[in-house]
Amino acid sequence: MNLLGILILLVGPLLGIAWLVLEFRGSRPQRIMVGLLALVTLTAVASLATLIINQLNYNAWYGFATKGLVDETIRGIEAGRTEMVLRELKSFQQEYQPTYENRARYVPLAEQVTERMKKENPQPRKAD
Repeated sequence: MNLLGILILLVGPLLGIAWLVLEFRGSRPQRIMVGLLALVTLTAVASLATLIINQLNYNAWYGFATKGLVDETIRGIEAGRTEMVLRELKSFQQEYQPTYENRARYVPLAEQVTERMKKENPQPRKAD
């Protein structure tokens, strides 16, 4: 987190406390000014927290989708099904169109390819 983020996180609660104190001791213009500053700052803090949480959520989605794709690719190659792996990865390559405007359906595409590989590359049975 950068210095501005830390400053906003510290100033927001302090302004809230100052507003509460001024409600009992300050003049009306002081209460209004500090109250507005507190509301604006706390709104910025809430927005920042929302952005951070969303970014972590996106990281989890992409991470799990990529892990599944890599795991199935390795399993397919180790099982000697390189033709199937290559075919599925080429289909993924053709369907995936990265763009700055959206997420380019990466997660659903990766999950579809992973599922198709799982169907064509069944898990070996474990010995009991």
